[in-house]
Amino acid sequence: MKSGSNSRRNMLMLTIILLGFRAVAIEGEIVYTDGEVLILQGSNETDAFIGMEVGEGDTVETLENALAVIRLAGGTEIKMRESTILTLDSLGEQVSVNLTRGGVFSRVYRGRPWIAMKCEHRVLWPE
Repeated sequence: MKSGSNSRRNMLMLTIILLGFRAVAIEGEIVYTDGEVLILQGSNETDAFIGMEVGEGDTVETLENALAVIRLAGGTEIKMRESTILTLDSLGEQVSVNLTRGGVFSRVYRGRPWIAMKCEHRVLWPE
């Protein structure tokens, strides 16, 4: 009986740990779309939708006459203009995005008392 109890407890701990890692891996979400917006996650391309989770390594593309807003975990928002391609390179304490094409606006929140993190934001674009 004791080994069965330990197995269940170990399985529960593993599940909690895995759920914790999944929660950390979600660094942002799509909060607004207008027009056709695509997300490339690994090798899978899909239409974006409000509430869709995005993370490091994902690429977001707005097509002609389309807009998108991404809200990152710390509250920072990135508004993408039409015909824009943006890759989320690094999210967390240091935010780094790669702007391949198009234009973005960002609203960066710092110093919120309920968010205990230092933030550094960087946008890279083609020369």
